[in-house]
Amino acid sequence: MAATSQEVLISFRDRSSSTSAETSLNATRSLHFTIEVSPEDTVTKIASKVAERTGRSASEIRLLLCGRELSGSATLESLMLSAQTAILALAVDAETKKSLKPKSKNAGGTTVGSFHVYCKGCEGVTRGKLRMYCDHCESSAVIARKEPNGWSDVLYSKRIPIYCTDCEGEQCYARFTFKCIGCKEVAVVLRHLRANREKEKCVICGESDDDSAVVGDLGCRHPICLSCFEAYLLTTFEQSQFSMKPPHGYTVSCPVYGCDFCVTDAHHFRLLGSENYKKYQENAAEKFVAMQEDGHFCPRADCGAAFMVEPWEEDDRLVLCPKCFHTFCSLCRNPEKCICDDTEDETQRAIRTTSKQCPSCSVNTERNGGCSHIHCTQCGADWCFLCVKPWSDDCQWDHWFS
Repeated sequence: MAATSQEVLISFRDRSSSTSAETSLNATRSLHFTIEVSPEDTVTKIASKVAERTGRSASEIRLLLCGRELSGSATLESLMLSAQTAILALAVDAETKKSLKPKSKNAGGTTVGSFHVYCKGCEGVTRGKLRMYCDHCESSAVIARKEPNGWSDVLYSKRIPIYCTDCEGEQCYARFTFKCIGCKEVAVVLRHLRANREKEKCVICGESDDDSAVVGDLGCRHPICLSCFEAYLLTTFEQSQFSMKPPHGYTVSCPVYGCDFCVTDAHHFRLLGSENYKKYQENAAEKFVAMQEDGHFCPRADCGAAFMVEPWEEDDRLVLCPKCFHTFCSLCRNPEKCICDDTEDETQRAIRTTSKQCPSCSVNTERNGGCSHIHCTQCGADWCFLCVKPWSDDCQWDHWFS
């Protein structure tokens, strides 16, 4: 059965040196059209159709996508184009080709589908594709002047210089976007996920799937199959084993004992599910605020918001909660009225006599039975409740059950 044909949007630019400046400008700004192709058609065949439509030689046509020249053997189907995605077609001669270099040695390849993203619409992990736009005019008719060398080049702005055919002469940079290959919507890339091409065994379950399986890798080369990775995140979150790890924030470490690598991008915690992800965001904010000298929690039982202090001008002890607009004293934190000048109440006395402060983050901690080994859920430190020092071998032998 013959393959169903489809229309592909072409953005044509005449960049040959033989074209006059005026003609080149008009072509650069206005020539957009569609051509009918088959999913099995190669880039070479598509270039021939563009040449026929524009009256140019097929050898002069270069097709680009996401700032890179497409391989002539690549098929339309492999490009995974959405209806709104245009292929950039450049008409160039030998002289112009030199001016548009450098070209990457990998320019003939494609990164389509080589990423994994979290798609809100699909509510899960899907394969993703990378798209490049001009950060000035949002045009996709761009050519990368150099290849990205790492995640920082893709995730941060003004890292990759480009030539934009719509912003001629302007200094432009690439803006990268990831999209789900299923629903074509913008999605969040999960850089700790990769394909298990080497069939590595999961460090948790010890199994290895085929090379299409996805594994989590925190950069330490300890592969975790996706199902175990999701279960590990959920279990550690429910057991309050997340901790603050500057500069990465409230996160979790690699499950391998002694490995200090951790999840460095909070978007991976979307794998916890929508409700747990909201709780994670709230917990992360609370942990951050608790570790700041000017951090506060609203004392009202029906609020409890975490925020940085915002003192009133009339009295620098008064703090305004930005969530419920309740004011309270930043010293005594009594929800009703300031009792700084009153006698110490029973609650304050109980906290002072039954709890001790973590030697790492100073959060008040109460031991409710068990041994003296305390694992701080605030900062992740292990310390001794008896001597209030970091947990050591001496504490193990002398203070464990004291």
